[in-house]
Amino acid sequence: MPKQYISAIWGGTTAIPRTSTLPPTESAKRYVEFMGGSSAVIEKAKAYFDKGDYRWVAEVMDRVVFAEPNNQDARNFGADALEQLGYQVEDPTWRNEFLMGALELRNGVPKLPMPSVVTPDTVKAMSAEMLLDYMGIRLNASKAHGKTTTLNWVVTGSEERYQIELRNSVIIYAADVQSGKPDATINASKDKFASLVLGATTLDKEKDVTVEGASAKVAELFSFLDDFQGMFPIVEP
Repeated sequence: MPKQYISAIWGGTTAIPRTSTLPPTESAKRYVEFMGGSSAVIEKAKAYFDKGDYRWVAEVMDRVVFAEPNNQDARNFGADALEQLGYQVEDPTWRNEFLMGALELRNGVPKLPMPSVVTPDTVKAMSAEMLLDYMGIRLNASKAHGKTTTLNWVVTGSEERYQIELRNSVIIYAADVQSGKPDATINASKDKFASLVLGATTLDKEKDVTVEGASAKVAELFSFLDDFQGMFPIVEP
């Protein structure tokens, strides 16, 4: 598990400045080497497991897993230790952390779909500016590298107008401004535009959105937006 997570559990401290330490994966490889290799570490840890020293077993198995992520013996043994720690704690949050860590070591990160945030209440609470800010957050800068796009967004059913620009791998916008020579103009209500930004639909499927100009440029811009994953590693590298 990550170093900061171990410190939170065992209260570990160090006199060495964090900036001077190696990255966790490289550090783990050297620790395991110094400790005689992964097989030796696992064998030595079994004696501590039998004594009920599950915290130490979890810590040293963490080193082995970071050094050798595909070492299933180390993963299973680390999971056994985390499971025992989970059984012993009363706090439900910590129990969940330990048992989730054990699940991840045995089976990998669960593949769960990202829950949709496109609900009427969510969209109602978000302003047009918030949607555009979120669009900028989701932009994958590498995909957008070297690309330029200028769009006008006419918010149907309101007086709002926005100019949206992609340049230098960032999205910037201006309210109450319209480009005289946009690549395209999007006519969409706030909720329909939100569906596009939040990934609930695509431009070719949304009949209530019209595009004047190069619709391919609009589709390209939305294709640069990342889809966030609902799950992520908590005890793996």
